[in-house]
Amino acid sequence: GPHTAAIPTIGAGVSTLGGDLLFTDVNVGVTFEGRGDGFSYWTRVRGGWRDYGDEVLADNGAYAEIVAGLAKPRFISDEGTIVITPWVRWSDIEGSVYDFFLDGEFSPGGYLEYGIEGNYNYQVNDNLMLSAGGLLRQRDFQDIDRTDFYTAPAVAANVQNILPCLCDIKVR
Repeated sequence: GPHTAAIPTIGAGVSTLGGDLLFTDVNVGVTFEGRGDGFSYWTRVRGGWRDYGDEVLADNGAYAEIVAGLAKPRFISDEGTIVITPWVRWSDIEGSVYDFFLDGEFSPGGYLEYGIEGNYNYQVNDNLMLSAGGLLRQRDFQDIDRTDFYTAPAVAANVQNILPCLCDIKVR
């Protein structure tokens, strides 16, 4: 449509660590992005298969995710932008480790995770943007009675347009 685009993707990757194969990965996905009345949005749906090397505790398996984003410029003030990013991830990657606290083995690659990240960005001038926000995430493991909850507040200063390249300096 005139305000929405669909961007299909096919990906493959190989990762090494210390000269050893860490994992290989293949995935497919599609991202929808567009704009509405004073805001922009995107949603990505992706699924894949990851196969870990012999030196890693994980084995192989499927994963999938849905990630979205919404940005609203001129939020609270003309210089402010709010960005909200929720997600859901599912992973069924096999492999096991021993959890001493729960006295049992479990697969750290088998989980359902969901969360949200939010940031408020304030453009002070042409060279400085300040940000404040946070992240909330919960991961429920499939084969053990374990749930990890994670929260992380965040503040940042992004210094822009001072280097002779299209890059910024960010201090978190």
